[in-house]
Amino acid sequence: MRKIALLAALPLLLGSVALADEVVSFYNVDSQAGPGMVTYNANLGGGYTLGNIDWAGFCVPINSATFGSELTLDISGPLGSATWTLGSGTTFPGGALFSGSSAAFFGAGDPVGTWTFDFYESFDDGSDGLPDATWDYIDFTFKEYIVKPPIYTFNMDADPGWTIDGGSEWQFGAPMGLGGEHGNPDPTSAYSGTNVYGYDLTGLGAQLGDYEASMPAALYLTTTALDFSAYTDVELEFQRYLNVESPTYDHAYLEVSNDGVNWTMVWENTAALTDSSWNFVSYDISGVADGESTVYVRWGIGPTDSSWFYSGWNVDDVVFRGIPEPASLLLLGLGAVLLRRR
Repeated sequence: MRKIALLAALPLLLGSVALADEVVSFYNVDSQAGPGMVTYNANLGGGYTLGNIDWAGFCVPINSATFGSELTLDISGPLGSATWTLGSGTTFPGGALFSGSSAAFFGAGDPVGTWTFDFYESFDDGSDGLPDATWDYIDFTFKEYIVKPPIYTFNMDADPGWTIDGGSEWQFGAPMGLGGEHGNPDPTSAYSGTNVYGYDLTGLGAQLGDYEASMPAALYLTTTALDFSAYTDVELEFQRYLNVESPTYDHAYLEVSNDGVNWTMVWENTAALTDSSWNFVSYDISGVADGESTVYVRWGIGPTDSSWFYSGWNVDDVVFRGIPEPASLLLLGLGAVLLRRR
């Protein structure tokens, strides 16, 4: 339970336009058997609006039966409180690197002030009240919230002309509340305006309003090519209304590509999903999209099994955001280059 050092770091101002991230680091911290026993405070300087809080650290088990998913943190401060699972997966003999990110306080305000960190386990292996693991180190990065301007906006008032796989039931139009043999039916209206892209809006095939049985592979809705050659930190956001069975049986995908051939998974269902209202979702696609001139995004449904039919995807108000790369002053003959905010 001994903390060797706590660095309540000042804003990292390496370059005149760097983001005002703050890093809090802990060393040799026991993850106690219950909350309220190993707590530390850190004073943040703030001066910015908080975005995500990222963490990364190396943890070593004391009890070999300890699961990474038992490693827990309660964090509280001027902007509220949250509980996070810091580890993941199964046991981790010999120790493991864990990392993650939380948007629990995203855009909530200035984080200036005292924050409390309470390290513990969600289950006491051995039932002895003793710590089961020790963090060699763990760093928390409080990241500045960035307002990214929209690059492309598709509100579905007009059909953007995206590609629909042949043989699929993807449609553009007004949702009619059909389907829902299991889960929930399609919405009865778009999130905004009249139209959406959805899977079987009008009652096609054998399963009216739902996706079909025994689809052998995913069928996709794919955007036209999008040019992000002058942008960084590209992200995708949209309104989602999705119903799909567990991936043991049925699958829903969101993927991105910068050549239309090689695709990177952005999201897939890890459990049954039964939306009963529109949900805002946002995804970082910068690793594939930044600086690229031909980026595609696609939504997929399938493969599916032979039973239990759900209403599938409905998508509205799709927006791509990013940070424009500043013009180089060197190109203007002024002998200097603007640094990009990072």
